[in-house]
Amino acid sequence: MKTYLDCYNCFITQAVKLAKRFLDEQEGYEYIQRIISILNNYDYRMPPPHMGRYIHKLIEEYKGFDIYKEEKEFYNNLILSIEEDIDHILSSSNDSFLSMLKLIIEGNYIDFGISSLNIDHKEVEKNLKKIVEEDITFIGIDYSSLKEKIYNAENILYLADNCGEVILDYFFIKRFLPKEKVIFVVRGENIINDVTLKEVKEIGIDKVVNKIITTGDNAPGVVLKTSSEEFIKEFYVSDLIILKGQGNYEGLSDVNRGNILFFLKVKCDVVAEDLKVEKFSNVVYYKDK
Repeated sequence: MKTYLDCYNCFITQAVKLAKRFLDEQEGYEYIQRIISILNNYDYRMPPPHMGRYIHKLIEEYKGFDIYKEEKEFYNNLILSIEEDIDHILSSSNDSFLSMLKLIIEGNYIDFGISSLNIDHKEVEKNLKKIVEEDITFIGIDYSSLKEKIYNAENILYLADNCGEVILDYFFIKRFLPKEKVIFVVRGENIINDVTLKEVKEIGIDKVVNKIITTGDNAPGVVLKTSSEEFIKEFYVSDLIILKGQGNYEGLSDVNRGNILFFLKVKCDVVAEDLKVEKFSNVVYYKDK
């Protein structure tokens, strides 16, 4: 997906929000001027996560540490703490696979990279516990065909997104997917609250998948132009790809390959318009070519 005009407003809003939270006044002015300078020469044909890396990594230059470390730990621990509730949801469901699918998509709400969202942990927990009542919008595929594709895939490249959400991915893979089929992908460096190798090893995801690799990049969504050779090779040879989250949709919705499943909660008007759905819809989008 290219960068739309409305994305520029989001970039600036997000940068100002970060400056107010993490920087003093002088640093804030300097930081915003640096962001504007990058935007002045920005190639709008690149996907929005390409710009997202600059917005967040420049803040880390000022602070010198992972600014979302606490949020990542908190939400991973929060979702781990409600595993019994999730097991109850699944055991009492008429279709445990569908209920788990709803959970892993709803978990995509835990995203600190969206300028208009104010994430509240009580709201996250409440929404997860009632998510089975909500619908999924299926685009390009129906539910029966989705299950068939996942179960019949020779191998699956599974791209994670945010911390907190990744615990639900862990529950999903552990309960429904054969270990030998799954290569799990995380970000190459810290960026926003996206999951990295550090978190997946702490969680134990390495024990329920065949292999873990990174994108080799620090964009908050896959940008193939700046990804590692290892990731690009796996991306094109894998039978089925599951992409979690809005950033991964933005980065790869127009890539030249098919058999891709995007699982995401739509959190901005631009992506809602691109997919022709309502904002905050829970979406499964199948890209067949």
